Amino acid sequence: MTADPRTIKSQQRKTWDAIAPGWKKWAATMDAGLAPVTDLLLDMAGVSEGKWLLDVGTGHGEPAMAAAKVVGPQGKVVGIDLSKRMLALAEERARTHKLAQCGFQELDAETLATQPEGSYEAVLSRLGLQYMPQLATAVAGVRHVLTRGASLAAAVWGPVDRVPALQLPVTVLAEHMSLPPFGPGTPGPFGLSSPGTLEQAMSSGGFGAVRGERMTIVWDFPSVAAYVDYVKEATSLGQIVAEKPAERQEGAWAALAEAATALVDGEGKLSFTCDVVCVSGKKK
Repeated sequence: MTADPRTIKSQQRKTWDAIAPGWKKWAATMDAGLAPVTDLLLDMAGVSEGKWLLDVGTGHGEPAMAAAKVVGPQGKVVGIDLSKRMLALAEERARTHKLAQCGFQELDAETLATQPEGSYEAVLSRLGLQYMPQLATAVAGVRHVLTRGASLAAAVWGPVDRVPALQLPVTVLAEHMSLPPFGPGTPGPFGLSSPGTLEQAMSSGGFGAVRGERMTIVWDFPSVAAYVDYVKEATSLGQIVAEKPAERQEGAWAALAEAATALVDGEGKLSFTCDVVCVSGKKK
């Protein structure tokens, strides 16, 4: 039986609130690895000075902040998310970088159809749409808030076996405890990982000139310990493990460290090569 979207989003909100401190700690590592994705999304969406943009599933404020630097003080960027703690982190980061043109709002992307029509000149989403339990509703809402001819540019993770930084902990931890589904078709990191899924959703949702581009990023961690701490502190897997008895937690994290150790380079660093698919389309 498919879970109720409200139940899914309630759990997502709880999880994102819980790992917001971890995202603050690991923001630099995540943004460094995903910087090429952000740059491609900005290019695909035609982001330029003075434009008004929406960032769906902004998390800790990206790619909203990167877009704000491009649109400048005459432009405007609004980042939306379900998590109040993530939004508080995003607001803090925007203030630190003196990006007054960048604001944030608690808003469910699946309710965008209730917002003013044609109010944005581009919409971005970096690894956000894959969490939507009702993707068609979200895509329709994005189309609603865009001006005619404006673009949606979104990034999703590639197939599970092409994203080892996330595949490794899912595989290892599943050997120690039951995990919820993480595969294609399930709201989560790999919800839109099947080739062509997002492209089809955008085409069906009234977008034209839809195109997808696969890119490979390199995600670096200075050590195995750092990588394990990242999984503990900044992913939903960490929250799942934290609910288990202490001895099971210790065994699970030790197993992940052992598996990751086999991948280190001569300096003890970990580098994961991961696939991301960026898709854009224009409102007809």
